Amino acid sequence: GHLKARPKSPIAAVSVAPSGRGYWLVAANGRVYRFGAVRLYGSPLRLSGRAVAIVADAAGTGYWIATTTGTVYAFGSAKFHGDEHRSLPSPIAGMAIAPSGAGYWLVGSNGTVYGFGSAKVIGSASRPASRVVGIASA
Repeated sequence: GHLKARPKSPIAAVSVAPSGRGYWLVAANGRVYRFGAVRLYGSPLRLSGRAVAIVADAAGTGYWIATTTGTVYAFGSAKFHGDEHRSLPSPIAGMAIAPSGAGYWLVGSNGTVYGFGSAKVIGSASRPASRVVGIASA
């Protein structure tokens, strides 16, 4: 598929469905676009900060969107496990789902990792050589 019209905001992130049969794109303004055999579960009506990540839940029937301010929005079957919208030392740069599917991590551009639900923090990057731009789960 392709976008039928030019987005009003730059595309910030992509998440592939666990089935591999489709994916979602999220624009910096929070608007979600779907491609392939996935459903659209919604987009935030009002966004705190800019969207930086979209992550499919384990079932592929929902997703989370994370913003630079640490706010997390849950759609479809994705369960909200919390967010980090207090005064952050650096903007949130990425998000990853926990292997259990019952939690997620957020990472700040300074390397600080925040865990929610079953996503436990084992450590954070201290003084990374450059700005952190994302996080991935195994």
